[in-house]
Amino acid sequence: MQLNWGAVSGAGGYEVQYRRAGASSWTSAGGVGNGWQLATVDESVFVFRVRATNTLGAGAWSATATGYVRPQILPVFVSQSVPTDVRAGMGFSASQVWRNNGYTS
Repeated sequence: MQLNWGAVSGAGGYEVQYRRAGASSWTSAGGVGNGWQLATVDESVFVFRVRATNTLGAGAWSATATGYVRPQILPVFVSQSVPTDVRAGMGFSASQVWRNNGYTS
């Protein structure tokens, strides 16, 4: 996940905090330039915030933003076709349609 924000006048760097949605504690990344990337394969929803820092201290936290890792392959059921009259012991064929909402084949 790539985070980007506009530069803050007088900032010497930035601090980013993130956590899984619903978690109470934050993980910090300090000494960040103008942009930051969370490298993860965790498909949880994450919450992020950022603040400017300099030798005098730190500014207020930004509003939070959320993001998540989209799975490589995310099958979603669309429809199916099953015969309406299937008796006990009878063989039959059924078809299903699925859509891949992921980002790769």
